[in-house]
Amino acid sequence: MSRFPHSSPRPPCSAERRFRTVAYGFLTRGELPLWHLWEKYFHSCAAGARGVRGLDVGGCPAVPIFHAQDLTKHDMIRRLTAEFNGYVLPPNETIQGTPRFSWIMVAMMLHIYRTLDRVVAPNGCQPSWVHIASERDVPIVACPTVHRELAAHPRVSRVQHMPQYPAKHSQWVTLWAEHARQIAGTPEHESMLKQYWLPRFSNGAQDIRVEIGGQDWMVHSAPDEVVLGWELIHRPDGPRASVLGGLTYVSWNRTAPSWHCSIVDNSKSNGSPCAYVSREAAAAACGFARRQGKMFARKIGDGSEESSQQVMGAISNCIGFFRLQPFVPPTENTTSQSCSLLIVVSVSNRTNITLHARNLKKFGPEWKCVMLTHSQRTDFPERCDVIRHYNTFWGQILHKSLGQISRYGCGTKLLMLDDIDVLDLDVPRLQTFASQHRLDVASPTVRGATHPWMQDATYANGRNETDAGASQAKLSMLPRDQFVEIYVALLTPLAWLTFSKLLDLMPNGKGWGYDICLGRHLASGVDTSQRVLHTGSRELLHATGELIAALERERAELRRMCTAEWFTKFQPARSLLHTTLQRLALSSSPAPKLLGSAGSLLVIGEYAA
Repeated sequence: MSRFPHSSPRPPCSAERRFRTVAYGFLTRGELPLWHLWEKYFHSCAAGARGVRGLDVGGCPAVPIFHAQDLTKHDMIRRLTAEFNGYVLPPNETIQGTPRFSWIMVAMMLHIYRTLDRVVAPNGCQPSWVHIASERDVPIVACPTVHRELAAHPRVSRVQHMPQYPAKHSQWVTLWAEHARQIAGTPEHESMLKQYWLPRFSNGAQDIRVEIGGQDWMVHSAPDEVVLGWELIHRPDGPRASVLGGLTYVSWNRTAPSWHCSIVDNSKSNGSPCAYVSREAAAAACGFARRQGKMFARKIGDGSEESSQQVMGAISNCIGFFRLQPFVPPTENTTSQSCSLLIVVSVSNRTNITLHARNLKKFGPEWKCVMLTHSQRTDFPERCDVIRHYNTFWGQILHKSLGQISRYGCGTKLLMLDDIDVLDLDVPRLQTFASQHRLDVASPTVRGATHPWMQDATYANGRNETDAGASQAKLSMLPRDQFVEIYVALLTPLAWLTFSKLLDLMPNGKGWGYDICLGRHLASGVDTSQRVLHTGSRELLHATGELIAALERERAELRRMCTAEWFTKFQPARSLLHTTLQRLALSSSPAPKLLGSAGSLLVIGEYAA
């Protein structure tokens, strides 16, 4: 007999459908004051699932799970959520007691994670993700938008770290289901976790001692804001998961106007975030959260019927449930000209994060941001996602991150080193410069670069100019060995594809030689009217011994492999153009003046808008 007699029989779950299925774990005292809003949300899951590539994917790809402390409400919750296969933890798995500043809250979340193998969504699939919410959390976008975002980053959990505090994160996480299963384990595993953590709690579990990188840190926080993130990311025998920023908006801004921010929980302490209890406040919170790229919001309403009705109306209007777009899972071949992606690589413990927070102000809202790091730091700008791969060099971390980067679906990418100060860089102007001159790779001049054509605005036509004419635009075919060094490089889809193929050639690369190969096959140029600053010391340039030998071997091997024949395999039309230009350059004297030609470097002295 089916565990879900109310659901109609469905075909076996396909990998595609399971990949898009999400569990929503609710931590509640018992009441569900905002359920009517969530009901609309789950209906939008089903609506967004229909019509994908002309197929009916077979029902709602979401399933709610409840840990409800009030046992008298269990039957009511089951009735309300029956059409979505809602699951309520049984009484013997329901933990009683006050969860605030207690192991109890951690245990509640672990119990929800252990139910993942018991639940099946109406589409016939078990979930690949699990999102944690409270009875007063709300969605601020329609379900298909959330599932599209998660599907774009497979096997990556979503955790919002708090930059000012090491090892501290928001409790309201969205985990890849396998990560959640690994953390929760069995009840015996939970007992071992409890034995490990309880001696580390002090001051009423408000101070927690954590070990990161062999060093102990004392964190002032609640257990649920430390334990799960540490188990997910830092435990040596744990998932060691890659994470991106969290999806839930929580505001601790007590200086907000009083009609926006209310303190309705734990009002005698500073341990509770802003609550939004009126229609106007909820509408404002929804706007705040959506502008930050969030998909859920915390502390909406005060639990009363009057407040709940007001905030549900405001959030419904904010989402616009009747303007749904079909859910179309992104693919690695999907690119969009409506968004661009800033990739900062590779962030270390020495990287100046304050500098990058300032750099980000130069990038408009159409720019998404991802920072690649091999460090354990957590103080990243909130606007940026984070991909973490330990013990990697520059080329290695890029290669390991290719799959995740490709699923952002953005056409244009800007690749930037972690030690760049963009100064007064005008990003739209650099984009226009690249477009006007048909460049695949474009860069501003870089103060502190290795080669003179990258850092000297008077360098043109293969030599240093000192006369007044040096400030005028000069377009010419430069010697073939000149190329755009990758400090701040704007890349077209073709350039990113070529770069990705180069990373495949040298998957464990430290970073030398990629720019030389790009210059060999692609139209590249420097906008000398703009300048950025390389603040780093170029340590690899001064390397000695086996390291410099390995770097030289790597560069030589890349140059040997990135031939015209190699380029032909994935871009035959451009490779033919390159061969033609090579012959033209060999037979012509002096070199012909070409605009945006494959294999050329264009140094433009004065940019004309």
